[in-house]
Amino acid sequence: MWIETSFNNTFISNKITNIITSGINLQYSSNNTFFFNNITVSYYGIRIGYSSNNNFIFNTIINNDWCCISLGSSSNNIFINNIITNGGIYNI
Repeated sequence: MWIETSFNNTFISNKITNIITSGINLQYSSNNTFFFNNITVSYYGIRIGYSSNNNFIFNTIINNDWCCISLGSSSNNIFINNIITNGGIYNI
């Protein structure tokens, strides 16, 4: 799921798996909310760049190749009650 210059959206209950790049790639976006998404077996689970004030709540992010969450040049993103395994968080 590629999301660029997107604002004030809600993404609920998506199943994202076996993606060569990023399950969710959020670029130049703010004030979006992600609830109950399942992201597995991608290169990055969630990749965030130049994005702020986004909420990630009750998502499952597991078994991604590089990392589960990658943060780059981003601020004030909130992560609450997410399941993150086999990949961790990488802040660049």
